[in-house]
Amino acid sequence: MVARCIAVWAAASLLCLGNASTTTTSASKLTVLKPKGVFENDAISHSSSLFGDSNFGPGNGVTATVKVVKREPNSNHCPADMSALDSGVVLLLSGFDSCTFVNMAIHAQGVGAVGLIVVQDKCLKTNYETKGDEFKKYCDSLNGGTVDALSYMGGVSNAVHIPAMIISRYDALKIQECNETPEKKITGVTCDSSVLLMMRWNIPQETKVDWELWSSALLNADIFTKRYWWETIIPEIDAVTTFTPRFFVWDGKKLGCSEKKDHCQDACHNKNRYCHYDPDGLGKGRISGQSISQENMRQSCAYQQVAEGSTVSWWKYVACVADKCTEKNKEKQADFYSEACSKECHGQADLDFSKTMECVKVNGGYGEDSGVNTLWEAELEARKGTKIERLPTLVVNGKMVDFGTSLKNVLGALCSAFKDPPSFCPCVQGNDVNLAQDSSLLDTCMKNIKQPDTGIGYFTLFLILSLVVGSLVAGFLFIRRKERRQMRSEFHEDMRNIMGEYMRMDGDGNIAGDVDGSFLNGGEGTNGQYQHVVELK
Repeated sequence: MVARCIAVWAAASLLCLGNASTTTTSASKLTVLKPKGVFENDAISHSSSLFGDSNFGPGNGVTATVKVVKREPNSNHCPADMSALDSGVVLLLSGFDSCTFVNMAIHAQGVGAVGLIVVQDKCLKTNYETKGDEFKKYCDSLNGGTVDALSYMGGVSNAVHIPAMIISRYDALKIQECNETPEKKITGVTCDSSVLLMMRWNIPQETKVDWELWSSALLNADIFTKRYWWETIIPEIDAVTTFTPRFFVWDGKKLGCSEKKDHCQDACHNKNRYCHYDPDGLGKGRISGQSISQENMRQSCAYQQVAEGSTVSWWKYVACVADKCTEKNKEKQADFYSEACSKECHGQADLDFSKTMECVKVNGGYGEDSGVNTLWEAELEARKGTKIERLPTLVVNGKMVDFGTSLKNVLGALCSAFKDPPSFCPCVQGNDVNLAQDSSLLDTCMKNIKQPDTGIGYFTLFLILSLVVGSLVAGFLFIRRKERRQMRSEFHEDMRNIMGEYMRMDGDGNIAGDVDGSFLNGGEGTNGQYQHVVELK
């Protein structure tokens, strides 16, 4: 029963995606640098892993050759006993169907690969129908049928720090045939070189970054509930970002819950319109899907109280719920995701619980017998333009960050989206993989980081002030000397005019005859100083 219920919920989630024309695309690209013209648009369709790290930003990426490793006959075990790879190699693993994605990534990382590409175990239906008879025969020999879309690379591991992607059988065969040139080519491809790839993650840069977080009160990353997140990071980015919290709502109609199916039970509300899967068994555990969905709606409404200002209080509320209203709190086992616990956390975060509940009410309520809720209808509509495969999922400037939600990846994606990054970004844009496990490294870096040159250093300021003061003094002295020269010249002219009334002057205005007039010209007899005027007798 449990397995069948899980399959129904998974199918319903995919159905929501399948009916949508995707407008939010992945930030990751798998580009073929060599050979040109072999792959459509020189790119390979892929699905990224939900673990591992990546280097976001313009110009960042991994350029590498491809080494193909195929499963040995009669063996389904993970690849082993491989020698170390040369630098700049992406490992392509084919046929290891029983090996988990995480284990394959750990193996690839262990032998020195800069990235991992896994081959889809079954052929894509579109390729099966369009790529010719030889490829169809090849797919039939796998005895596995076909699939409609690439698998998502699930799994959780803080030990993986290389990017990982999954590609189709057809594209993998193209790579293999370009690199190995077998006698018989299934794809019919002709290559003039081995394959050289680039794994790149680009997010458009903006002055003010727009980001969304698709999450759930149950399925949230630890980093978003830690003190350093709302105490250190959020104050740094609040003023330069626009944040929208998004909540994954399962559509009760697509689940068939309107007919009171077994796989719904206490997972839905509003006459089974909106649902959330039950983490510990439908109708059996201490936590119901219904209570989680209702808490999600309270979080959505609580955010409206801070949407126009600092969001620190809202993040504090989310952290409080994760700490006190979940199974982490053993003292409140009967109070998981309850209104009472939510009210307590509202108080701790300085939010108004009555405003939150009024928001729930005016949008349609969330009781079992409530009708349409406009908030949750909007969330269902918003998800039609995305391809959300796990929670939480980050969307930055319209690009989906489909990698692990480690502190390094989340902050790296946000920092790469700024034209002018916040001050903490140099602490996360390096290649320090330890940041994924140890947030204290960020605190240490931010305390010691050299702040951007937004001012003038003390020495430079002293030098500038010295030059300014020196210039003012020099200017003052220059003007003073000029004034003194002018005054002296005017004095001499006045004296000549006066003396001219009593003495004979030549044509140049000098005293004629035997009279000593040196005292008028500052001559040797006066040491350049003016003398007292004496009366002539």
